[in-house]
Amino acid sequence: MADYSWVMVGGHRFLPAGYSYFPEVAALFAESERQSCLHAADGESAISCGYLTTAHVLLERLHALGITSGRAAADLDTALDTLAEQPPSDRLPHPVPGRADFLDELRAILATDGSSWGHEEFFDRWPKLSMVIDGLSWHMEIRNLVRVLLECSPAQALAGLDLSELDREGISVDPHQPLASQARSEQLAEVAQNAPLLVLTEGSTDADLLELGMRVTHPHLVGFVNFMNFRLAPAERNVGALVKTVDAFIVAGVANRFVAIADNDTAGHDGLANLTARKHPSSCRVLHYPPLEFLAAYPAVDPDTGVLTPTDVNGAAGSLEMYFGQDVLTRADGTLMPVHWGGMVTRLGRRQGALSGADKKAAQKRFRRKAAAAQAGNSADDEDWNGIRAIIDSIIHAFD
Repeated sequence: MADYSWVMVGGHRFLPAGYSYFPEVAALFAESERQSCLHAADGESAISCGYLTTAHVLLERLHALGITSGRAAADLDTALDTLAEQPPSDRLPHPVPGRADFLDELRAILATDGSSWGHEEFFDRWPKLSMVIDGLSWHMEIRNLVRVLLECSPAQALAGLDLSELDREGISVDPHQPLASQARSEQLAEVAQNAPLLVLTEGSTDADLLELGMRVTHPHLVGFVNFMNFRLAPAERNVGALVKTVDAFIVAGVANRFVAIADNDTAGHDGLANLTARKHPSSCRVLHYPPLEFLAAYPAVDPDTGVLTPTDVNGAAGSLEMYFGQDVLTRADGTLMPVHWGGMVTRLGRRQGALSGADKKAAQKRFRRKAAAAQAGNSADDEDWNGIRAIIDSIIHAFD
């Protein structure tokens, strides 16, 4: 005979799990609600080993997780219809009650306490209700079914996960362990694993253009890598705003894996210096656009002489435009749009470099045209997508 865990509502036991427990239910509790597994004397606690709180608390947690009353009711209706269509058996009462009758009977049972077990009428009614609930557990998401049970009980009724029978030798589940926090951590890890990888950039333009590029170089990742949509709300557009967003995500405990990526220029490295020096949660990575061989000898205007000089601009002038490809950065006369140097950043000991404002706008316009043509199947043979490909590769391998 199996030793079971039970979902407790009021003084009643539901949803037995042989030699185990429902992790989805365990995750609804806090470790502060742990009941000591010290074989408490009868009457000392409603549960001598497990977790205990109130129906009201669990209902609010379920609601916060999106397990709403409407969702549970819809799942219940579907499951009851499924049970009603099954052939007669000794595992279900016949006919299977409709929704209203089932809920009325459940409320009546939950309005009683454990002392009612001695009443013959209750003893006769309980098995039929229990068979229906056990049948529903095969056709409903377990948290929806738990919500139905809780909604039919008084708000301040005790509710818990009873692990008392698992506190015995020879059972692999150790009820003394922090099962609630473990189950919740596993849920969050599953969210992080299955949700799209979220990419945070310095602003809407970078997000839009990177997404355009990804649709060409990595079209198979659309829906699996999502760039933060700045168009949905006004937002700052600079590296400082990116740092604030990362901090907000960390403080909020966002479960999704996310990558924050900034320009590979002096301002970008200076702006992220403090952030990159800190330890981050396992769900977070902070990157710059990767260095490119193409940028290791790129024409830059010498700030003292005004002469164009091949210069390694990786880490000093690597804004997103520099990754659009050599074809985009080449002007009509066959020369590359040059980098111009700005002020010195003392902390890093180097100047900030960038294309001129006019060249930057021209590069973005050309890139949009190139991306649109590529998606329409009209790519030119000599197009350069190495820079965008390198950025997307660095994003998707950030957690390697």
